[in-house]
Amino acid sequence: MGIDYGAKRIGLAFADEDTKIATPFATIRNDSSVIPGLVDLCEERGVEVIVLGESKDFSGEDNPIMQQIRPFKKALEERSGRPVEFVPEFYTSVEARQQPAPAHTVDGSAAAIILQSYLDELPHEDTN
Repeated sequence: MGIDYGAKRIGLAFADEDTKIATPFATIRNDSSVIPGLVDLCEERGVEVIVLGESKDFSGEDNPIMQQIRPFKKALEERSGRPVEFVPEFYTSVEARQQPAPAHTVDGSAAAIILQSYLDELPHEDTN
C-alpha cells in the first residue's frame, strides 16, 4: 500500500502483485479514524509493506509536514504490525496533477507515484 500523507487528506494506492504496477485507490480524510481504517485495509487486502512518502526540501531537510508524518508512521507500524518504508517524494502531487484525471483523485495518484517508485527499486526476478 502506498500513502501520500497530508494534514487534511491521505491518498492511497495499491499494487498488483503480479505486474508490480501501482494504481490509485482512494483519498480519505485524515482524522481520528484513519489509523484503524488503514489497519483494516491492510488486513482486507493482504498488505505486506506500507510505503509512505517522505517529505524533504532541496537541501535534504525535513519539510514541516514531517513533524506529523513521523508519529503517523510509528503509530501505523505499531497498530498494523507491518513495516512502513519511507520513499522520498519530490513533487508527487504536482506530477499527479499533470495526469489526466479528476482533481479529487490527485492524492491517490500521488500515492501511486510514491508506491511505483518503491516497486521500481525492488530487485526484479529473472524469468529466464
